[in-house]
Order: sequence, then structure tokens, then C-alpha cells
Amino acid sequence: MLVIDASALVDILTAAPESIPALAKRVQNAEWMMAPELIDYEVLNVLRKMVSRGMIGADFAGVCRLTLHDLRLERYSLTDSMADRVWELRHNASAYDAAYLALAETREVPLITSERRLAEGLRRLARTSIESYAAD
Repeated sequence: MLVIDASALVDILTAAPESIPALAKRVQNAEWMMAPELIDYEVLNVLRKMVSRGMIGADFAGVCRLTLHDLRLERYSLTDSMADRVWELRHNASAYDAAYLALAETREVPLITSERRLAEGLRRLARTSIESYAAD
């Protein structure tokens, strides 16, 4: 079990596994993944930006969008305790980023991200592990 953030999920959906071997293996070996419900909006927004910037084609983005719904990904609503934690982290992270960490802490599982800035910024404040798979 793990919590995956939108950055890592977009990498999984759009990159060839051989270009992200450690992340691909980590997700492949996960029994199940979790994320706040906002992940769908974030992933769709990134796919939209990637298409508008010519990074991927619209057809491929459409396939990614459909694949998103077929993943072993359980979506969680914001609870009062998670909202408290998101607010607690307001000086160090956006509410969106903090929501992933709050869920990981609540479920006592690691947070998987491809954002080095997120991992470095929150690692010292985290009550669970943050695994960064940022491209070098």
C-alpha cells in the first residue's frame, strides 16, 4: 500500500517504464495505491497542459485519461483530521500537496512523488516516509 501523488501518477501514465525504472517497479510492486480525490483533477490538468504544449498527443492523453480509471487506485475524501493536518502544513506546502501527505500519514503508508521540491520541503515535517522518484 502507498499514497501516490499526481506527479508520480502522470509519470506512470505517460512515460515509458524503462525511462522511469525505479518508479515503475515501485508502483508495479504495490498491492494497492491511494490518493486524495483531487488526484483526478490534477492529473487531467497536467495531461491538458502536456497536450497544449505539444509534449503528448491528444489521442495518447485520452488513453491516459481512460487508464487512470483502471488503476488500482482508491480515492479518499478529505476528513476533519486530514484537513487539520493540511492546515498545519500551510506554511510549507500547498493544500493540494499537503493533502497527499496527510492521507499517507493517516493510512500509515509512504507517499510516492516525482516532485523533488515536495519531498525535500516536507520530509522533515512528515510523520511517514516520502519516497522521491524525481528525474535527475
